[in-house]
Amino acid sequence: MPAPAPAPPPTTEPAPPPAAAAPVVVPPVQPAFPPGAMDVAPEEKRALPPPEMTLALALDVGVIGRLGGSSDYDLKRDQSSGMVFGPSVWFAPARLWSVGLGYEHATLGVDRSEAAANTVDVKRSLDAVWLKGRAYPWRTDDVGLYVGLGLGASWQTARGTGTRADGDFVKPSDPFACSATDGPGFALGGGIGLDVDMTRSLAFVTGVDAAAHRQTGDSIEGCAPGSGSITAVGARLGFAYRFDLDDSPSASPTRVGYAR
Repeated sequence: MPAPAPAPPPTTEPAPPPAAAAPVVVPPVQPAFPPGAMDVAPEEKRALPPPEMTLALALDVGVIGRLGGSSDYDLKRDQSSGMVFGPSVWFAPARLWSVGLGYEHATLGVDRSEAAANTVDVKRSLDAVWLKGRAYPWRTDDVGLYVGLGLGASWQTARGTGTRADGDFVKPSDPFACSATDGPGFALGGGIGLDVDMTRSLAFVTGVDAAAHRQTGDSIEGCAPGSGSITAVGARLGFAYRFDLDDSPSASPTRVGYAR
């Protein structure tokens, strides 16, 4: 028997080639800085220099002590210290010197007589008007050391309370109260201090000073004896607000290269 013919091999069709992936289109990236800009350092902001010409309004407060006066009439200084305060106006053509006009009120303590039929307690105070000058031997953009000199006029006020005997042995002394003012008297003073710029416009000012006041020691308006010439020393602190009077381009806060 003849052998069966071998079966033909199965026909297979070749697999189609894989489809090519669509190319990814990347949008162009715009640089955040122009070419070469990263190689240039940014301009450094400089602080605006302090103004040279200013007008300042100042207010200060402090303590004051009386060293002399009240030697007449056998009065005893029961309290010889007090407070001092006052406003002032300062004009500075340049940062190294300034002139000012100011007012101050000072309390100078109490004088008390010895216990007797006639007694008096005198509360003393001074009101003064000053023309002052300051010079700065050392000053930076932030801190200045100044020396000051002032000429002025002062008025003393005496407020007396006490008792007066009327000569009747069996009748008690009569109480009284009065107030009197005398002046003006010449005043001369000086001191040293520090001027610290807190901002471009606001400054903190502190210092110590001494002043001599020429006053009468005679009775004032029949109320109480005057203080006599006195010397007072004190320490004070305060603040000054400055208005910039510079008109140069460097004073403008919008000038290129300067920070506000």
